[in-house]
Amino acid sequence: MEWIFDKKLLQELIDRACGDRQINLYCEKCGVSTGYMMKFMNGESDSPPVPSLLMHMAEASGGKVHFREFFEACGYGNDVIKEYENIRKQRDVGEAGHNQQIYEVVEINELMGLISGLNSGGSRDMILKKQLIGVLPMITFRAVEVSQK
Repeated sequence: MEWIFDKKLLQELIDRACGDRQINLYCEKCGVSTGYMMKFMNGESDSPPVPSLLMHMAEASGGKVHFREFFEACGYGNDVIKEYENIRKQRDVGEAGHNQQIYEVVEINELMGLISGLNSGGSRDMILKKQLIGVLPMITFRAVEVSQK
């Protein structure tokens, strides 16, 4: 199967991706100038946007257009689509790990706040504080371990 650049379909996809937003707001989210995007919206470009821009365009659409639709409209074959699907999956996995690290650091900060907030005057508070301080190195180690993945 021969893949071709379908200017008309790309125009429709960009229009759908913009939705109710003004084109300049959509372009800002995509990281390109309005003039550059207008070439595609007006069918004035004989060559399609590069795949990395198409990924940004799909993400900026807020789920209105899948990146695969952009790739197919621009004539990129299955091999390029699969390559970018893999890149996207790797990025998503990386973001999930980053979010886990942030969550664990927040847990440590909350624990530190709890420890410092304990009243040092009562024996019950002192016992709890010592127990929490004993657990803190294990939690800190876990956060460091996650950040190194």
